[in-house]
Amino acid sequence: MKNNNVGGFDNRKNKYPRIKLICYLLIILSLNNLIDKNSPKSNNNTNKLLVTMDNYETNDIYNLIYSSPYLTQEEKDYLYNQDFITDYLSCIKESYLAQSRVYSHFNNLKIEGYNEENAAIKNTNGYYINSAPETIYIKNYDKFDDKYKDTIAHEFIHLCQDMTCYNLITEACAEIISEEYYKDTFRHNYLAQVKIIKKLMEIIGSEPIWNYIFTGDFSLIETRVQPFLSKSEYQEFLKDLVFDMDNMEVNEARYQSLNNLLAKLYQNIYHQNIKDDIIISLIDKNDYTLVRYYFNHRYINEENSYYIDYSQSTYETFSYEEALKNNLINIYATTNYELTIDEALKLIEEGTKKVYRQIDKSSNSIIIYGKTESYNKSYISAKINGVDYVDTDIDELAKEGIIKVDYYALDSKELTYEEYINKNYNEDDYITISSKLGLKVSEDSICGYIPKKIFLPTIAERFEDSNIKTKKYEK
Repeated sequence: MKNNNVGGFDNRKNKYPRIKLICYLLIILSLNNLIDKNSPKSNNNTNKLLVTMDNYETNDIYNLIYSSPYLTQEEKDYLYNQDFITDYLSCIKESYLAQSRVYSHFNNLKIEGYNEENAAIKNTNGYYINSAPETIYIKNYDKFDDKYKDTIAHEFIHLCQDMTCYNLITEACAEIISEEYYKDTFRHNYLAQVKIIKKLMEIIGSEPIWNYIFTGDFSLIETRVQPFLSKSEYQEFLKDLVFDMDNMEVNEARYQSLNNLLAKLYQNIYHQNIKDDIIISLIDKNDYTLVRYYFNHRYINEENSYYIDYSQSTYETFSYEEALKNNLINIYATTNYELTIDEALKLIEEGTKKVYRQIDKSSNSIIIYGKTESYNKSYISAKINGVDYVDTDIDELAKEGIIKVDYYALDSKELTYEEYINKNYNEDDYITISSKLGLKVSEDSICGYIPKKIFLPTIAERFEDSNIKTKKYEK
């Protein structure tokens, strides 16, 4: 979540002279600091203002993130997404103001935990505020873990965004961008906002939205929306792009208003009823079978633009290779590797990997009455060499040499189609197959009723064919 109470948002457009003047003054004030830290030293201070600001490259951001003393290696590896950073820098290269923010936001980047009592914003899993531009705040965070990934990615996108933007757009886009680039399982805490912005992009294209959230330039959205709404409708559209985290009743009214305005916008551009649009209908229904990308151009293609129609199913049989190629199964290669007791105890203490234990019964007289598990610890009740032990830590018995325990851990990797057919995994790996769509997995094939995949025009193709491209705008 972005804190608009701290960072604020500005509903005025940057094209107006007063705002331009303020922006340029901010740029000039920030130039010295930026150039001192990022540019070669010059003995002639008068040359500093002649240095251009559009000089950030992907490698610069890599160096800033990986040089942070406040991030662990896992955090650095997760935050640095080369595809996203490349596309982000490409977007802001013509924006002096956006360029001026880069160093302060990425230098000494850190992730800090908080609890509900000391939160700057209540009732949220994370937040970002412009008073601490280099910091991402995550609720109850102590160390990097999969359960925090979606929140970290969401707040990291906020760190890159323009803080003056309408918060309905920034929150929705943080969700969409995180999912498209970081590829983790997302809860979509901002489902209503995501649906509205996806529908807007289906009407006017995704480029105006992408450009706006990182540069603050609203002009392209304005150009593609304002001519198709009345003056009062357009003002209502702008007002509804701001939502209040603490007033759900007002928010619901604004969401309904926006949906009505989008229906009018669609009708006025395409001269059709929005309810007849299959893609927007699927978005409205939150159809989980819809696969669609808006920002990451690497996936904006026919292969990744479709939905599943279960009413059109046929019974089919596939080999594993065919099923994997058609995305009907997941195949995993699992490596079992042994651990020394010291290695095992270290992993148990860190809690970073599940550790498995196997008691060796060959060297001792052991009668086991029961075992219990608690977190990553294991306890045993047993008679060992004539001595009774009740709910005793197995690891303590192993350290004292009372029993012998074999420790091991598992590394599981999902295989791509190429990795599977080329056998790019260890010979001793255990191969497991997880089927999708309720398909039956037999010894050498996959079979069942396969629903039909209905391919759709991509967001790029859809907008290319849109009437909005050829509309004349008169100001």
